[in-house]
Amino acid sequence: MSARRSAWLIALDWCSLAAAFALTALAFARVDALPPLAWAPLLALAAALGWACADLASGIVHFLCDRLGSEQTPLLGPAVIRPFREHHLAPRAITEHGFAELSGNSALALTPVLAVGTELAPLFGEALLPSALFSWLMSASVGLFTTNQIHRWAHMTRAPRLARALQRVGLAISAEAHARHHSASHDRAFCITNGWWNGPLDRVQAWSRVERWLRGAAAAPRAPAPPCERMPSAERA
Repeated sequence: MSARRSAWLIALDWCSLAAAFALTALAFARVDALPPLAWAPLLALAAALGWACADLASGIVHFLCDRLGSEQTPLLGPAVIRPFREHHLAPRAITEHGFAELSGNSALALTPVLAVGTELAPLFGEALLPSALFSWLMSASVGLFTTNQIHRWAHMTRAPRLARALQRVGLAISAEAHARHHSASHDRAFCITNGWWNGPLDRVQAWSRVERWLRGAAAAPRAPAPPCERMPSAERA
């Protein structure tokens, strides 16, 4: 069981969820037209790319919170980094978290993205490119919003029937695929939405390469600032 969360974090979770749901409802309410049937393959491809982008984004956030920063980092430390670090010590604790605790951070991060969706929505069905962008953005938003819930399913002894169906078709990461991350080093399989990116990224050791580069860049000495030239004094009249 994780430590008791502060009141301000709980309030932030619920406010973020309310904002995300309101923006999503507004976006779909502003859709005025259905797209032509001929656009369906492109819109489906855009939605699939959105789901893939959600998986990659989940891996990037997971990697950064696992490998960089600390629990004392202002704002992000207690709200984002600490839950990731605690999860390594108690992997099953995520199954005991409530909906707001699991999804509040995601909702907060998605608020500006969903605001963009409300601007694209009136163009959906009217022009091909905005329609594809709207499909991509909303699919990515759903994927990112549900990532922590999908992660939770991967740690349950027996996930719900819907979860097992999504895991079978590869839309949600399975317990077996996610178990690769919970090795002794926790240095692989960071993507936790559907895991599509884990194989390619792990084969090229992308995460370890990025970590070495970031730590090297942080440790590199900074060049001294160039000396400032003295401004010439004003000539006396």
